[in-house]
Amino acid sequence: MYTYEHVQEDASRENLMPVVAVVNTKGGVGKTTTAMLLAAQAAASGHDACVLDGDPQATATKWVYAVEEAGEVLPFTVQVANAGSIAHLSMVGERWVFIDTPPGSSSTIDAAINRADFTIIPTAAATADMWQTMPTISVLQGRPFAVLLTMARANTVLVREVRQLLTEQAVSSFDAVVPLREVVKNLVGAADLTSPDTGYAQVFAELDAALAPATSPKE
Repeated sequence: MYTYEHVQEDASRENLMPVVAVVNTKGGVGKTTTAMLLAAQAAASGHDACVLDGDPQATATKWVYAVEEAGEVLPFTVQVANAGSIAHLSMVGERWVFIDTPPGSSSTIDAAINRADFTIIPTAAATADMWQTMPTISVLQGRPFAVLLTMARANTVLVREVRQLLTEQAVSSFDAVVPLREVVKNLVGAADLTSPDTGYAQVFAELDAALAPATSPKE
């Protein structure tokens, strides 16, 4: 996994929580789920967290409505965002911010990448999906990012092929993967998002370690 040396070298950001963009120009790869479940993991780890919903489909915002209709509350906030508000996002201090972005070519994607301290690229664990993800990877060269394999069947030929492709292209990726399981799909609209079966606890642990020592739990 990518070691986030930029934060470690920048004393001005030493005690600030990071901004993490979740980006892929391809749709249907789990961007919203990734943003929401990582925010839940950040909250479970003792941090304040926020998801910025920059996707016009507003799935993250609809998620909040579903939770509220069920009489529950998410352990983090969700705010509607656009390219302008993301570009002018002020230093956020003691909270993790995860930016959910739309598919396709969008000014929101550009704003999120430019504002982020780290970018996560979720992609299905299939060679064809990786081919479609390569354009996103290419625009992030020189920036801190990592690919996250989603909808993955562990220990399969497909996963091994994708891992090999990432290695051959020298592309940073998470060791953890998000499994192809009903539990992940069924969490959409739910308030408790910290099931150990989703893989996101391991993903957040890697992300938190990569960003250390910029992050630390609140008192």
